Amino acid sequence: MCSNSESSEVPFFSIITVCRNNADTIKRTLDSVSRQAENCAVRVEHVIVDGGSCDGTYEAVLNYERSARENLSVTVLAEKDYQEPNGVYSAMNLALRHVRGRVVNFLNGDDALADKNVLDEIHEEFSKRPSAKAVFGNLERVDRQTGQTIKECRQKPYENPKQIQRGWMMQHQTLFLDAELAKDLSFDSRFRICADKDQQIRLIKMYPDIVIRHITTVLVRVSGGGISDTSSIWEREKENMEMLNSHFPGLLNGAKNAFYTAVKRLRNTKTTSNTLIKLLQKTGLWSVPRAVKVEVDPEVAKRPAL
Repeated sequence: MCSNSESSEVPFFSIITVCRNNADTIKRTLDSVSRQAENCAVRVEHVIVDGGSCDGTYEAVLNYERSARENLSVTVLAEKDYQEPNGVYSAMNLALRHVRGRVVNFLNGDDALADKNVLDEIHEEFSKRPSAKAVFGNLERVDRQTGQTIKECRQKPYENPKQIQRGWMMQHQTLFLDAELAKDLSFDSRFRICADKDQQIRLIKMYPDIVIRHITTVLVRVSGGGISDTSSIWEREKENMEMLNSHFPGLLNGAKNAFYTAVKRLRNTKTTSNTLIKLLQKTGLWSVPRAVKVEVDPEVAKRPAL
């Protein structure tokens, strides 16, 4: 572990970045945080965990650490610094144990803060609402190579705990969460894909009256390539169902959550409703007895209805 900070001043923000072989995008991520130091009225801390990169990512992170600005402190943790199970969420938990800031954000190694004023805007929101424990906003999906915007993803504000059961969640890259809550609700590393959603469910179940502020501006530009993007839809939904059933037991709730989540994911694909049925069959929530399977004669199907 190494750090460029000897200051005792407590930072307001702690940005956590977990990376592994992100040489093509890591500079974009680091520069987006570095720019905040010039425009943000409060101190920023950047904690970076490198998971054993061998493509130049680690060297880029070390150069960034050595050239950090006055209002920005950088701590670099390498794979050799910890002996936890492999996985991005274990690395995030490691970083959480080292943060000193009041507010935490998880910015992946292939994502970037949208502009130089993001942290200043978030700080202003927390200042206006001292009771707020979380602030989140919108994100843009961008082309990994060019950085050009593909789509803006707008999120709905938090209103009540029932939203969670209908598939609502905050995009974790845009979530700025009270650091003490983040530490108390560290990621459950049993979940390889959806531990971020599990954390949010636990947050709202434990604190149903929590003040969560939503701002309508784009906070983060996401280029993809994370565990959720590289896993198959079957893997994602199977783990998602296991996680949801641990919070909302019962087949009815499980089927309802599977339906909401699967439909939400399939809206952005060219997949047919047959794929939705296959997905629910895969998760064990849709069972079609063989006795009722109907084979339709193609010639009969062509006949006009009476």
